Amino acid sequence: LYLYYGNPGAKNTSDGKQVFEFFDDFDFENQDWVGYGTGVSVTSGSGYMQLSNTSGSTRSWVALNDYNQYGCGTTAAPCKTREFQDSIIEYKFKHNESIYEEGGLLFRITNNKSSGIIDGYQQAVRGRTSNDMPIWEMNDATDAGGGLTTVDTMALGYTVGQSWYEARLDMAGSNFTFWPDRVNNPSTYNNFSDTSFTTGSLGFWIYSNSQLQIDWIFVRKY
Repeated sequence: LYLYYGNPGAKNTSDGKQVFEFFDDFDFENQDWVGYGTGVSVTSGSGYMQLSNTSGSTRSWVALNDYNQYGCGTTAAPCKTREFQDSIIEYKFKHNESIYEEGGLLFRITNNKSSGIIDGYQQAVRGRTSNDMPIWEMNDATDAGGGLTTVDTMALGYTVGQSWYEARLDMAGSNFTFWPDRVNNPSTYNNFSDTSFTTGSLGFWIYSNSQLQIDWIFVRKY
């Protein structure tokens, strides 16, 4: 084994898509993510993805396209699975406006992700006056907020602002652990359990006129 170092002109050949179950750093515009809900806007390619909602008091979300990553066509079978069972999801996010500050991760969501049909889990990191991290179960959830049942909630103990946070979700069977800010608040985490959904895809969501930015995300096996 030879290790060469000290060449500032050496090309970086690392490839997150070859290492992780899923990886995206949003350096390039891609078709991996599809927007859903009234007023949804999704942009990427500037080093982050931004999810925006222009429709007022409704929810919008973005979810993984089932086919497009890793060179797959729109009708071909996925080259890698888009469903994650026992996995660790890590991502870097920021609420990009100061009024609503509500949104977060969608996980173990079903293949049909349209309003009134989507099932799975909806997690939030909320600012405003809440500063908490609720988890909802989605059963035919709608962009108007229907079909949501609270699984758990917990106060953050700090104020959510327009800063970058690095979050992590561990999924092991029916047991989950979520850290909303592992860098600055590593002792703030929530353990919860639920048996309704055992596998599924992932996405992000926002409420009302929020803006959520995602710098990077990767999924690895638990």
